[in-house]
Amino acid sequence: MKPPEELKRLIHESKITTGPEADERILHDALNELEKRRRDNREPLDSALWRALMKNKVTKFGTAAVFVIAALVAIQFLGNPFGSKLTFASVIEPILNANAAVFDIVVGPEDGSTPVIHDAVMGSRIRRTVAGAEMIAIIIDLENGRMLTLNEANMEAQYTDLKGVPSIQNYLEILKNSILIMEDIPDFTVEDLGRKQLDGKEVVGFFASHPKADFTIWADVDTGLPVRVEQNAGQVHMIFKNIEFDLPMEEDLFSMEVPAGYTVQEPMTIDFQAGTEAKFIEGLRLIAEIFNDGYLPDGVSLDDFMKSLPEFSKRDIAMNVPKEEVKARSQKLTEYILFIRFFRGEGEWTYRGQGVMLGEAGTPIFWYRPEKSETYRVIYGDLHVENVYPEDLPE
Repeated sequence: MKPPEELKRLIHESKITTGPEADERILHDALNELEKRRRDNREPLDSALWRALMKNKVTKFGTAAVFVIAALVAIQFLGNPFGSKLTFASVIEPILNANAAVFDIVVGPEDGSTPVIHDAVMGSRIRRTVAGAEMIAIIIDLENGRMLTLNEANMEAQYTDLKGVPSIQNYLEILKNSILIMEDIPDFTVEDLGRKQLDGKEVVGFFASHPKADFTIWADVDTGLPVRVEQNAGQVHMIFKNIEFDLPMEEDLFSMEVPAGYTVQEPMTIDFQAGTEAKFIEGLRLIAEIFNDGYLPDGVSLDDFMKSLPEFSKRDIAMNVPKEEVKARSQKLTEYILFIRFFRGEGEWTYRGQGVMLGEAGTPIFWYRPEKSETYRVIYGDLHVENVYPEDLPE
């Protein structure tokens, strides 16, 4: 791994600018949020439910594939003691120099409502597991845009091709590029958050901000190593914690070869450009008709989707849905969340569908402004769409 100065030179020579395209591609996914409230009185997710879902022959690959893709698109866009004073530069240095890392990912609030994702990163490959479903391992080959799902409980494997993105980066590379680019922007500022106790360790925090992105890093006071990063990418909240750098890991853990004794299932394809408005509407209809007793979902953010996915799979099991139908639904749900995650409109989208029954034609539930458009696209409770001028939008 080249030193920070060389990385910075490479970033500059790649002709990355801070214009709108770079903002959307990198800065929009930079890390930003001060420490979140950890509890809101919701019951923690039952890990036994996840184990049951992953072992079920109907839902095993559908659930695993959709959940892992949701996590993948969430992440995409962007020796000596240190003594009593750590600096932002010393905290980010291990990030810039790391070749490998392991960490946990939480999409949404850290309250147990969504499973914790565990990533081991080595170069361009990721080995991913989900808490409560450790018998399912997913190896992601970022360089070649391919994913291998291994179900150890059922000795089955499945390949998934990832299409529609010029390049996919692991979280380490995204963070490195974000830091290097943000440091060269005139409005970039860093605030020292001081010390606190975090998971039994004394840590020091830094809040780095820019008008379009900001992030918080907490580092161990004794080692100077980052242990937690908090991010708000657009309207998606993410936490990266329990970070450890350059641990020894066996290369076999990241192999894209199917182990002996596994049965290979029919391959899948995920197109990252498939998240259109039409696919989003199709997903809303599917959720209302199949999973939500005729009501539109309470929320449509990636956080909301991750929380709902276990219940979707539980219903598929209860209804004894055929395997091929589960696979088709999983494809539709994946395309549904891609619209929100790779939102291309101007500004933010608004959703007000909670408590709305599918078919309420007079109730606006979702609106957004397409790029370079004078009007907004408004979706109503019966899922028809109208173009509406800003002054005519709901308050």
